[in-house]
Amino acid sequence: MVKIKIIVAAMCMSSMTLDLAGQTDGIDRKVYDLVSRMTLKEKIGQMVQINIDAYTVGEDAPGTAGNLMPDIGKIRDTMLKYHIGSVLNAPGLRARTPEWWNRTVEEIQKIAVHEPRHGIPIIYGLDQIHGGTYTAGATPFPPQTRITATLQ
Repeated sequence: MVKIKIIVAAMCMSSMTLDLAGQTDGIDRKVYDLVSRMTLKEKIGQMVQINIDAYTVGEDAPGTAGNLMPDIGKIRDTMLKYHIGSVLNAPGLRARTPEWWNRTVEEIQKIAVHEPRHGIPIIYGLDQIHGGTYTAGATPFPPQTRITATLQ
C-alpha cells in the first residue's frame, strides 16, 4: 500500500513539473521577443539601478521642513530618456509613512508600465540589510551579524 501511495505521489509531482515546463517555454519566448526588440541603450538602461533620491525634490536634512516629495518630471525623464530598470529605496535621512511609499512606488510603476514603448515594470529594491528601516512606524530588525554576536 505504501508503494502505491509513493508511486501515485511521484506521478502527480512529475505531471505538475511537465506542466510548468510548458509554461516556462512560453515565458522564455516572450522574453526573447521583448529583448530582441530592445535597442542597446534600452538594454543597458534596464541594468541600471538608481537611488530614490534621484526622483525627489525638497529638503530632508535635520532642522528642515522635511518636505521631500517625488518629482514626476524626473521620474518620467529617467524612464523615457535613460530606460532605467531599477530603483533602490534608500532615501535621505527620514523615514516616510507607508502611504508616502505606496503613492511613490505606484507613480514610478505607472510611468514605467504605461509610457515607455516596452512597458517593463521597475524592479524596486529595499535597502534594509543593516537593520535600518525607511518606513515610519516599522520595526527595525538587527542584521544577521549583530544577531550572531549575541551568542558570544
